[in-house]
Formats: sequence, C-alpha cells, structure tokens
Amino acid sequence: PEINQLQPLPDNSNPNRIIIGNPGLRPTFSNDININMYSFNPISGNNFWGYLYVGNTLNAISNSITYDSIVRTLIQPVNIKDGNINASGSMEGTYPFFSKMLEITPSINGNYGKSSSYVNSQKNITQENSFGPGLEIQFEKDDIHFEIAGRYDYSHSSSSLSTLSEKPYTEQTYTSNFSIELPADFRFETDAEYNVTQRRSQGYNLNYLIWNASLNKSF
Repeated sequence: PEINQLQPLPDNSNPNRIIIGNPGLRPTFSNDININMYSFNPISGNNFWGYLYVGNTLNAISNSITYDSIVRTLIQPVNIKDGNINASGSMEGTYPFFSKMLEITPSINGNYGKSSSYVNSQKNITQENSFGPGLEIQFEKDDIHFEIAGRYDYSHSSSSLSTLSEKPYTEQTYTSNFSIELPADFRFETDAEYNVTQRRSQGYNLNYLIWNASLNKSF
C-alpha cells in the first residue's frame, strides 16, 4: 500500500468527499500466467498466433464507500480477500491463396475482469466481459492493393448490488482500403470505415462513416 493509504488521518480538502487511510492494510500479492504460441510456414505463407493471460491479485486494495446522513462520501481503502481476476485471450491466423495474391485472416479475442468494492458495508462484485470475432481479406497484385475487414464485439458488465448496470451492447466495425499505382508516378489511395453501435443508452447508438481519399505524385 501507498503511504497516503496507510495514514489514519482524514483528508478534508473536499468536505463532501472525505478520504481516510487504513493502517491495517496488508500487502497485495499477484499471480500472472502467460501462454503464447506462434507458428509460421515460410513455403505456404500460413501463420498462426495466439495468447492467453490470467492474472489474480490476492488482498487487492479497493475502496469502501459510505454515504452518511448528510450525504457526504466517506472513502477508506480496504483489502479484498478473494482478490481481483483479469483474463484475456486472442487467436489469429493468415492463410494465402492463389500464389499469395489473396490472404484471409480470421481472428477472435475475449476479455474477462472481476473486481470488488464495498458500498455502505455491502460487498459489490463487478464483472466485465467482452468477446468478438473478426475477418480480413486482402488482395494484392502488381500495382493494385485491396483490403476489406469486419469486426463484431459484444460487451457485458454486471454488478451484484445493482442490476441497472447490466446493459450489454455490441459494436461493429467495417473497413476497406484500395490503392493503385498510376502512370507518371501517381498513386491513388482511398479508405473507409463504418461503425455501428447497438443496445447502448439513448444518444450513444451512433452509426457513422469516415472516408478518406488522396492522389499523390512522387518525384
């Protein structure tokens, strides 16, 4: 713990939000596991990689928040016995076809997090998780390059003290880009990105397109 977390003195700089140290805090202890894998075939051009991470923090330091009778917020750092958990993983592979002119890259990733705190002496467990697949297709021949990709992500969070925060939402992202070498050392490039957000709160479900284009000349 930090020095200001151990001091048993109230911080009255903000009379509506008072922070009190806790001299009984114990040190935290972290365990982390990482697994990585990579495979590449130089002849076929196939490659694959993936990773998995899991982390656990014992005696994690969190906040105990109390609201008193005059609506002041009292905050004190405390240890969480069962600790916090974080995990993430991802896999992606690239597979060429037609003499490597065409490449297809599927992928998938996921994340999970669990943390705890106290609100008015009640333990609040927050969990957040997300996952999503993706696909990218790339074509390249001579002076022409074309790429199109799509990704779908699902996110969900929950709280043991309130179900109001349990609002899963999705995000979709579609991108493409195209470039071609022209005579006289000219080069034309264009790319576009379209985003779709659904199931969020009102005003946050935005669908928008971003488009760029350029014409360059080299000397």
